[in-house]
Amino acid sequence: MSTFEADSRAQKATAADAKANGDGAAPPAGRRSGRSGRHTGPSPPDVVEAAARRLRVMGHPVRLRLIEVLANGPQSVTELAAALGIEHQLISKHLNELHRCDVVTRRQDGNFAVYSLPDALTLKAVALVCRSVLEDRVRLARAAVNVGADGDGGPSQPSR
Repeated sequence: MSTFEADSRAQKATAADAKANGDGAAPPAGRRSGRSGRHTGPSPPDVVEAAARRLRVMGHPVRLRLIEVLANGPQSVTELAAALGIEHQLISKHLNELHRCDVVTRRQDGNFAVYSLPDALTLKAVALVCRSVLEDRVRLARAAVNVGADGDGGPSQPSR
């Protein structure tokens, strides 16, 4: 499913919820509207600021790995530490940062805190960025092979 299709489905679900709740709210500014996929304009400044904060917090390799592991479902600090091979104290520090910006949710289960992703959108964003990095690497590797196959360091020419 493409990003546009996922965004469109999320909007339809939001619109259906709004209709069911009787508020009939329009899609937020800065979002795509309807099937045309046209952008409705810039997001409000407070939304951009909140998004920037969230992206800064998510921009640490350990935190990105935590998000990926939490895609498997709610987990305790002990489970996350074991999955990533990182000390409990460091896992807790990173989870607190993610929780502070609402990237993860936390609930108590007896003596343990259990963390989870509040929705699939955060995971989707991380997956899209990681996929983009992988595609760039593949593209660069192919370009390097083409240059090497040509032998002159320039772009390869199709054979005749």
